[in-house]
Amino acid sequence: MTESKINESLKAAVEEMTPNMLDALMSELDITDEPKELMHDTIAQDSAADKNWKPVSGRLGAGWMKAVISCAAVLVLVVGGLSVYNLNKTAFALVSLDVNPGIEISIDSNERVISATPVNDEAKDVLSDMDLKGSDINVATNAIVGSMLTHGYLTDLSNSILVSVSAQDEAAGTELEKKLSENLNAYLEDSQITAAILGQYVNEDEALKSFAETNGISIGKAWLIKNLLNTGSTKMTEADLLKLSTQELILLGQKRGVANNTSYGDAESGKYIGSEKAISIALEKAGVKKASAQNLHYEFDAEKGVLIYEVSFRAGDYEYDYDINAIDGSIVSYEKEYEGPVAGAGGGTSNGSSGSGTSNGSSGGGNAYYDDDDDDWDDRYDDDDDWDDRYDDDDDDDDDDDDDDD
Repeated sequence: MTESKINESLKAAVEEMTPNMLDALMSELDITDEPKELMHDTIAQDSAADKNWKPVSGRLGAGWMKAVISCAAVLVLVVGGLSVYNLNKTAFALVSLDVNPGIEISIDSNERVISATPVNDEAKDVLSDMDLKGSDINVATNAIVGSMLTHGYLTDLSNSILVSVSAQDEAAGTELEKKLSENLNAYLEDSQITAAILGQYVNEDEALKSFAETNGISIGKAWLIKNLLNTGSTKMTEADLLKLSTQELILLGQKRGVANNTSYGDAESGKYIGSEKAISIALEKAGVKKASAQNLHYEFDAEKGVLIYEVSFRAGDYEYDYDINAIDGSIVSYEKEYEGPVAGAGGGTSNGSSGSGTSNGSSGGGNAYYDDDDDDWDDRYDDDDDWDDRYDDDDDDDDDDDDDDD
C-alpha cells in the first residue's frame, strides 16, 4: 500500500466518523493563520527518499506520517473537547487490539473511549501524539490500526490483528466484538491491505487478569493462549506460547480451529514450508517410502517456542514421531519406538488434521485426506489438493512428487 493511500484511508476513516469542526473552532478562537507546523510538515518528494524510508520504532516514521497522525489526533481532540466528555463514566467494556503492540481500550455504554492504555513499549509508540478520550470506538480502532501501519507493525508477513472484547453483558460484548472486527476488516479492505482479523469475546476473571499482568500481555492475548492450550495439543505449554508473536498465535488459532471466534482473511503463512514438505522431510529422515507409511498423520503445533509440523506414522514394527520446524524444515525432535508386528498389516493412511489430535486411518486400508498448506481441515477437498496425487500439493516443490515415483 502506498504512503498516499495510507494517508487518504486514515484521514477518510476519521472524517467519516467525526464532524469536521476545525474551521469553526479556528473562527471561534480568532485564528486566521493556517497551522503551518501541522499542515506543512516536510514531505519527501524525492523518489530516493521514498526508497530509503523505514519505519523507526520509538518515533513516527516520515514527516508526512506526522501530519496524518496529527490530523487524526486533532480531530479526535476537537470532538472530545466540544462534547465535554465525562471521563468518570463507568466502563461498559474493555477492547483489546493486538498486533505485536498491545492496546487496551476502556469504553462506556455509548461506545466512547474512556481510556487507551499501552500494554507494552511498542504500543506507546503507536499511541504517541493521539488523545482518543471521548472518541467513538470505531474511530479509535481505525486510528490505532493506521498508526500500526505507519510504524511498520502491520506488514505483508505480519498481517494479523487480534480483536478482543470483554464486558459485563456477554451478549452485548459479543455483538460489539463482531461489529468491531467487521468494521476493521472493511477499513483494511478499502485501504487495499490484505490482512487477517481474529475476533473473540473474552470471559475475563481474576486468574486471567493476573496471568496477563504477570506476563505483560493484554487480556485478549492471554485468552487466546489459554484457548490454544485446549485444542488437544500434546506439545504446547504456556511458556512456549508466550514466546510466540501475535501473528503466530493467530495463525495457530486459525489452523487449529479455536472455537467461537470471528475470523476474516488468512494469517500469512507464506514463509512456512507447508505440511506436505514437512511429511516429506520426516519420511526421508526415517528412510521410509510413502507407500510403506501407515497411519500417517500431522498437526500444526508449537514446541520450544517455535511453530512446528508434528508428523507421525507407522512403518514395519516401528512408530515414528517427528517435529519439523515450520519455517526452515529442521528437525526439532524425533522418536522411533518399537511397536512389534501388526497382525494382518496392510496399506493405510490417516486423516491429516491440523487440530483434532486424533488419527482416523487404520492399518487395514484407507485414503489419505490431506488438505493444502492452509491446514484447514474443513477444506480437505479444496482446489489446492489433487485427489489423484493425494500427497502432492501445488504449493510444494517437485521434492514431494519424487517420493511418489519411488
